[in-house]
Amino acid sequence: MSTPPRESPTHMLYRAALGPVQSEHHLRAFERFDARGVAGPSWNTLAALLTFNWLVYRRLWRIAAVYLLLVGAAAGALWWGRGHLPDGVTLGLAGAVVLVATALPGLFANAWLHGQLRLALVDVVRQSPSMADAADVLRQRAPSLQRLLVMCLLNLLMAALVGWQVWGSAAAQDPVAKSVVEPLATPPVVVVAEPAPLPSPTPSPAPSPATAEPPTPAPTAVDTVADVAPPAPPTPSTVPDPEPVAQSVSEPIAVPAARGYGINVGLFADPANARRALVRIRQAGVPARSDTLQLERGQRTRVRAGPFANRAQAEQAAARIKALGLDAQVFKQGANE
Repeated sequence: MSTPPRESPTHMLYRAALGPVQSEHHLRAFERFDARGVAGPSWNTLAALLTFNWLVYRRLWRIAAVYLLLVGAAAGALWWGRGHLPDGVTLGLAGAVVLVATALPGLFANAWLHGQLRLALVDVVRQSPSMADAADVLRQRAPSLQRLLVMCLLNLLMAALVGWQVWGSAAAQDPVAKSVVEPLATPPVVVVAEPAPLPSPTPSPAPSPATAEPPTPAPTAVDTVADVAPPAPPTPSTVPDPEPVAQSVSEPIAVPAARGYGINVGLFADPANARRALVRIRQAGVPARSDTLQLERGQRTRVRAGPFANRAQAEQAAARIKALGLDAQVFKQGANE
């Protein structure tokens, strides 16, 4: 039965300094580096996928700081490029950054670790009385499974904090109730009922010659100016009462609006809200009016301000209305408004 080859002192010191995690993988890479006399590319999957965690676990502090600095600079450049570069270029740069940030540590992590452990081995061997003592010192300094467990817990805690922060910020954003003004439909034609014509008075019968009074002599010029009194108003019994205005006429008359500019404040389903808005606008010194529209979704009260002779006056009035917390949209009035 053959006995396994005895491990070299350097190999033993490497194993003691590496610790229990991924030691065989690193020992094979270190053996190739020592055989060639120089460290070169050698793939490390954990270092490629979990670069910062791997660097911290192996206590490669300087390389970890440089890595964070470069990644932060690349992220800042990509953020700036979102508004200055085409989307395709920005996406390509992001892919290149991810490729470099994973491929570079994956290829050279073993070499970085080999260089640091070589310096540690030389220093410990110089200060220790024997190889066994040097191995014990390196074994005490090596990263342990407990260190790996603590790092995993810290990563989980950080991920939980980030998730809680994102979820909490999304839940804390209450929907803001905004005053939405219903879109104004095509203004209907205002219909005014045409009053019915007054009935012509019935002519009184002419007096008979027998009962006719003698003609009154014509007054003189002085009598005309001084003595003639104004005619007495007719008594109610002699003037017929006009008929009430018809409520519906078969031929409506459209009243054209004045030319100029107006302001749409909004359509209100509640007439009380429309009245309150109308009062506030008038108290602010802006002329306003309201009318009732019958739309498909029900009756609405429309509130408008104006008219104004030019757009500048309308814009100034709109600013005063907006200061009251109401909507104000300037429009040009026409014949069909």
